[in-house]
Amino acid sequence: MQPRNVSDEQLIFDLKKLVQKERTLIAQILEYLREVEHRKLYLARGYSSMFAFCTECLGYSEPEAQIRIQAMRLSRDVPEIQSQIASGELSLSVAALAQSAFRNENGRRAENDLPPLSPWEKKHIINELSGSTKQVAREKLAKTFGEPVKVKLTFEAEEDLLRDLDELKGLLASQNYSGDLGNLIRIMTKNMLKQVRKNKPVPELEYDQNRSIAKLENLSTTTLDEGPSNPPTQLSEDPSHSPAQLGEDPSQSPTQVSEDPNQSSVQFSEDPIHSPIAKQLKSNPKITRSRYIDAQTRRKVWQKSNARCTYVDPITGRQCGSRHGLEIDHIHEFAKGGSNDLENLRLLCSAHNKFRNYQRDQCKGLKSRSS
Repeated sequence: MQPRNVSDEQLIFDLKKLVQKERTLIAQILEYLREVEHRKLYLARGYSSMFAFCTECLGYSEPEAQIRIQAMRLSRDVPEIQSQIASGELSLSVAALAQSAFRNENGRRAENDLPPLSPWEKKHIINELSGSTKQVAREKLAKTFGEPVKVKLTFEAEEDLLRDLDELKGLLASQNYSGDLGNLIRIMTKNMLKQVRKNKPVPELEYDQNRSIAKLENLSTTTLDEGPSNPPTQLSEDPSHSPAQLGEDPSQSPTQVSEDPNQSSVQFSEDPIHSPIAKQLKSNPKITRSRYIDAQTRRKVWQKSNARCTYVDPITGRQCGSRHGLEIDHIHEFAKGGSNDLENLRLLCSAHNKFRNYQRDQCKGLKSRSS
């Protein structure tokens, strides 16, 4: 029946029923999103993050995606919030606000070598927020954690500066994975002050003409104040896959991508025996290998990959294309005899690089169970 054909009382009654159904559906959606993240299906489908999956695949707006992801991640530690959201006892926006406050508090605790908030502590705080509006919840959380007063800064910027900031977000993704601009400025300010106070040269960010290669001089992705590190010269005994961060100087860290989409997607080499390097190692086990790749090869890799993640979903053919947290990856694993040649190198975002290891571990688990 159309709303215009019902009485006033029936209209309000029906509307309340629809709102209740909506809350129940939201709680179910959070459960589905949690399972998608657990299975890493967003990575398998070629998305670098849950946020990209929600906005590009599910069609949510950016605020809608962010609020649902935050609430979903809170539900992992406090499963009770799903029933609270379904009943209307806790709003989606308050749940997301609480998760953001918990993450910030855990960050402060980590800096002071303190344990993170326990699920019990989170549950207790959530119960205190039950029935609160977003504004009241914000005030309660600020009082609970003693958050400092924040000042809103606004400024005008040209497009070049915005592009530079966006690229810097990717280069410093290991320190600011959420991509928050305020946190990015805080990181830059702190590290610049450290260098200035130590009378060290201020790092400069340089770009080539094609803007496909970015390098930070005297700047490391992991510790900005310690200056560039020396490239490794020998093969580590640790056989784990450990690609270089692209936040380092591209003249000191590897990179490469294959133009063939079939080679760009995550592939696994179960039998490294046919690798020329593997044969050399077998015949002469004393040969020392190095992960270091010369600057010229790295630059070719950047240009070939266009500074984007080259993971391709084998089902849909979608390429990730993320510029966030890019890392160098060996198509044929280095630990299994893969070379540092251009043809064996590619770029993956940190999420898909970890996903490759995850898939390899899954394959090993299936083989061990079947044997």
